This record gives sequence, C-alpha cells and structure tokens, in this order.
Amino acid sequence: MTVIAISGQPGAGSTTTSRVLAKNLGFNHFSPGRVFKDISLGIVKGKFYYPLLQEKCMEHNLILPDYSSSSATQGVIDLWKTEFGKSPEFHKIIDEIQKELTKKGNIVIDGKLSLRMLPNAKLKIWLKADSKVRAKRTASRESLNLQNSQSLLEKREALERKEWNNIYGFDYWEQEKEANLVIDTSSLETSEVVKIITSKIN
Repeated sequence: MTVIAISGQPGAGSTTTSRVLAKNLGFNHFSPGRVFKDISLGIVKGKFYYPLLQEKCMEHNLILPDYSSSSATQGVIDLWKTEFGKSPEFHKIIDEIQKELTKKGNIVIDGKLSLRMLPNAKLKIWLKADSKVRAKRTASRESLNLQNSQSLLEKREALERKEWNNIYGFDYWEQEKEANLVIDTSSLETSEVVKIITSKIN
C-alpha cells in the first residue's frame, strides 16, 4: 500500500500536481491545507472529509467557525489570525485526519507539513518555484492583480512559517532536506512535474 507525500512553497503547485498524480495512479487524494482553505471559504461542510473533521473537533472540544472569504489566500491569512486558526488542537486534528486516511494506503497527500507528519511515506516530494512565478500563479488562480498577489503570498508565507514554528518547533521549509525528490517547478507545466514524479515511482 503506497503513500506519497508532496509538500512545498505556496504557489509551487503541490495541490494541482498531487491531484493529477493521484488521478493518473488511481489513488485517493487529500490536501490538509485544503481544510484550512475550505473553512475560510465557507465550503467545508460539503467535503468528503467533513464528517471525520467534525468528529475530531468534537473530541477536542473545538467548534468550527463560519467564514465566507472571497479569496482563499486572504481567507487563510484571516483564519490564521483567529484563536481557532492558531490553536494547536486544530492543527493536531488535521494531522490526525491525514494519518487516518493513509492507513488504507494508495493515497497522495499534499500538505505543507506532510513530509514531517508522514515519516513512512514511500516517496516524499518537495516543490519549489521562483517567488514571482508563484505570485503570478496565485493571481491567476484567485483573480487577483499581481501586486496584491505578491503581497498576500509574502504575508501568508511569513505567517505560516512563524505560527507552525510556534506549534511544531521547526520551519516547514526545512522539509526540503527530508525529501526524496526536489523539483523546481518555475518553468515546468503540471504534466511535466507529474512525469518526473512518475518516473521516480517507477
């Protein structure tokens, strides 16, 4: 039973790559970071993992907040600023969900902390890209102008690195050193990145 963990810098393409890779392999796909985005966008109740999330929140005596941000990146920043978003219990719940889902195997997990959280993953991949390229991708995906996208991306990076360091005691960008495969996606299409990963698996 195979578990593939993909992580990387915001905007480097980990979620899109993971989704396509999982489809090509016939694997399930889960993105821990998507939980944060789905809550901030107010669409979490419609997701397949919601019952498990709700169950875990009840176990930890946490109440899911109601949000409805128009931008995933801005929503993530706003959620991080709340007591719920900073709560170690909430982040532990996300860790528990991804670990629970990996028990069945044959899954691609893409999360900012997944290389560290899933030490037994068969393949650990770190994606990175030039900051301007990542800002451009975010602007396109979220219908933002480039200047706002660059500013939001920088705020998100700084906030995530700071808060996760507070919770877990390490800078998540350090996971690049733990990866079996590091790919710079700056000049690559998703299909090319997936091809590189597939070759590594084979």
